[in-house]
Amino acid sequence: MSGYNRNSTAIDISLCSPNVASDFNWEVVDDTLGSNHFPIIIRSDQLNLEIEHSIGSKKWNLENVDWKKYAAEFDEELQKLDENISYNSFINTMEKAATNTIRTH
Repeated sequence: MSGYNRNSTAIDISLCSPNVASDFNWEVVDDTLGSNHFPIIIRSDQLNLEIEHSIGSKKWNLENVDWKKYAAEFDEELQKLDENISYNSFINTMEKAATNTIRTH
C-alpha cells in the first residue's frame, strides 16, 4: 500500500520473451508473509519451467543507492553476455552488479 493514497502497487519486475508472454498469468498474493512487499506468482499451464535461482535470500539496503553506478555496472556486465542469455545468467548478472554497488543488511 502506498502511504499517500493507500492504493496497492506492484513494484516487482518480471521479464520474459515476447513470444511466450501470453502463456503466463501474473498475480499478486494478498498475504505479505511478514514482508513489506506483496509476493507475486507467475504461472503457466502450457510451459514446464525449472527455475534454479532465487534472489530473495539477500536483504538489500536501498536507502542510499547510487542507481547510476548500479545501471552502469549492470550494463557493463550485460554487454559481456550473449544476446540469447538464460534466465539464470540474467539474474546472476543483475545480482553481481547489485553486490558490487549496493550494501546488504
